[in-house]
Amino acid sequence: MNIGELLSQKINLPQIKSVVSWASGSRENLAMLLGGARTDDRRTSVNAIWVMTHLPETDAEWLLSLRDEMIDILLTETDTGKKRMLLQLLREQEYDADDIRTDFLDYCMSKINSECEPYAVRCFSIYAAYKM
Repeated sequence: MNIGELLSQKINLPQIKSVVSWASGSRENLAMLLGGARTDDRRTSVNAIWVMTHLPETDAEWLLSLRDEMIDILLTETDTGKKRMLLQLLREQEYDADDIRTDFLDYCMSKINSECEPYAVRCFSIYAAYKM
């Protein structure tokens, strides 16, 4: 499976499930998926992050290891779809007092009442801020 080619096209849920089964449990394949999420091509990065939102609990540790990187991407992101999915991934993680990044908490607090943000971004910001 050529992951880059697949992610650069319009995909649907069955294709996402197939990519998830391909990537899950394989550090090499998950790294390729992360590379797709970092790319400048909007469709490829959105699709890669969309696949990441469907990863099973067994890959939660890998996602947790990417927390700071996902926060860094989120803080500079302008695409609402990517923001929503990154917040979805971040809200599902557990936070200890030592793990809380104040810039991320400030970001979430600023989005809660922001009328220019879609409801999903506002909702996930509330959820993530509450968990922190």
